Amino acid sequence: LAVALNRSLPSSIIIRHASVAPADFHPQHNVIQKTYWYHFFLQRPLPFAARYGLFVDDSVSLTKLENALQLFVGTHDFRSFCSGYDQESTVRTIDEINLVYLNRFRSWRIEFKGERFLRYMIRRITGAALDVASRPHLPISTITALLAAKNQRHTLANAPAHGLMLAKIRYRSSTQNHESNYE
Repeated sequence: LAVALNRSLPSSIIIRHASVAPADFHPQHNVIQKTYWYHFFLQRPLPFAARYGLFVDDSVSLTKLENALQLFVGTHDFRSFCSGYDQESTVRTIDEINLVYLNRFRSWRIEFKGERFLRYMIRRITGAALDVASRPHLPISTITALLAAKNQRHTLANAPAHGLMLAKIRYRSSTQNHESNYE
């Protein structure tokens, strides 16, 4: 099945593993945790890596970026950081956010972990945090104010899609009561 799917899918998607799921398995309701990565570069990226991340031409304070990102950890109403009003609730929990340097690609990775995310949520969080971290006059309390405002129409940046990747999903099996990891 994996071979057949990989032949018909676009080159931007790859199936690494396929297995039989229990009859009552649901790909959304059985999620324990999702891990998303957002990659960005602070110096001109290597040509083969450029399409996998955002090149931030401004100077970014990594300390300010980390502090801004940590404001999103926990349970919040993320209405200001999603798109559309089609969700019943915009309250979500982010378990953790980590900032990691990838020496091989001279890039940075923001790693988001949580059970559920809203549409464009990670891109809007990333864009806002990078925006705050690259503007010395803009305090990180701007993030706190936007979370409280619950207003999607703010002026902070929305990061482009090409840096975002769904890296891992951990599932709960309802029939066997164990976890499965898919990367």
